[in-house]
Amino acid sequence: MWSAVTLSLQIPVTSTVTFNNGSQTLATVTVFDGVATYTAANLAVGSYTITATYSGDGIYNGLTSNAMTQTVKQSSSISVASGLNPSSYGDSVVLTATVTGGADGENVTFLADGHSIGTGSLSSGIATLTTSNLVAGFTQSRRAMAEMPTTAVRPPL
Repeated sequence: MWSAVTLSLQIPVTSTVTFNNGSQTLATVTVFDGVATYTAANLAVGSYTITATYSGDGIYNGLTSNAMTQTVKQSSSISVASGLNPSSYGDSVVLTATVTGGADGENVTFLADGHSIGTGSLSSGIATLTTSNLVAGFTQSRRAMAEMPTTAVRPPL
């Protein structure tokens, strides 16, 4: 599992900045045009408390940014099945989305040809929607999109 995180610390110098996860050094990068940027990839599932530290030089004092919390969630996958296929216009059809990596209470939006036809709430990895509003010509292009919230809090530096 991975997530990419990009942090920038704006300082008016040409030196280096160290990015840390708690006491663990992630990287030391060179400041370019007053900005130090580090992009982390391949982060394991979990929560990270990231800071950027400038050690100072002959002109500027050192400083450490406020902590930024980055939460990396498990990747998810989704599949959709229909309880009545084929169906006729007006038939009551139960659509079932099976989601791995989702949490109970998260919403799944069901789409027909790119348009929302309703939502269902995940319970034990399953969300259902019963609808009789499918129009003629609705085909195997049924899709469901899982709305998986992410958590990234970035306080001012």
